[in-house]
Amino acid sequence: MPNNTKNEQVEVMALFTYGNNPCEPLRFKRVDGREIKINSVESTQVKFSGDATIHKFVVNSTKGRHTLLFNSADLRWSLAG
Repeated sequence: MPNNTKNEQVEVMALFTYGNNPCEPLRFKRVDGREIKINSVESTQVKFSGDATIHKFVVNSTKGRHTLLFNSADLRWSLAG
């Protein structure tokens, strides 16, 4: 199912650890209440934007491929559309 929204705010359950990949998203919940379990993290990328660091995660679930963004300045997660 395609996602036609632009940067929808989502709630994410993530595992934070030490090492090369200190954050691993495990599942996320959309505004409409749908919860999506992440099967794998395909790639990660870091971008600096002013005072914030934006962490980009391309993830796979049974519902498809998604791009999650984590903003380190305001600690918000969003689903890129």
